[in-house]
Amino acid sequence: MSSKEFFRWAKGAALCSGPLEATALHCHIARVGVNTWPLVVVDELINGNYLIWTLCARLAESGLDQDWTRKFNSQHRSQWVQTQTLVQQTQGVDRFQLDIPLPPMVQAVFTYIDNSMAPRYLTIRSTPAGPRLGAGFLELLQHSANPDRSSTDVFIVTLDEEDVTGGTGVALHQRGLNLI
Repeated sequence: MSSKEFFRWAKGAALCSGPLEATALHCHIARVGVNTWPLVVVDELINGNYLIWTLCARLAESGLDQDWTRKFNSQHRSQWVQTQTLVQQTQGVDRFQLDIPLPPMVQAVFTYIDNSMAPRYLTIRSTPAGPRLGAGFLELLQHSANPDRSSTDVFIVTLDEEDVTGGTGVALHQRGLNLI
């Protein structure tokens, strides 16, 4: 493990093993070609892959994107059930070290308004096996645990099957979603 990887792991381990109380995230899931965005609640923040899996499953369960629902149920549902079983069988800090498989979507871009009323973008990317607490996920975790954050704050989340943002979230406007 390189020193850079160790630092990232240590930062994640310290953050996740302490008394951090992250609140549930309320998210509208936006997809190109879907006019109605379902409101979902994410209450388990384990790592980026699990977060993206959860969003994918909740979008499928909403039935608002019928093409996605069919695809998820036929190609990904069994893996999601196995992943949920693994998470439920694992307790405490060990959950943060689980090797969650790659989700069906490559990334989730979270959009929210910060205290200065400016839009903020947090990109969570799926990652192969190994350390999983990337900077975007850590920032989202810290934001969700902020005592000044209202539990009614709602994120707008876009799920992408490929990296279309270059990590900035800016491409959302260019793709016709006009989030803000």
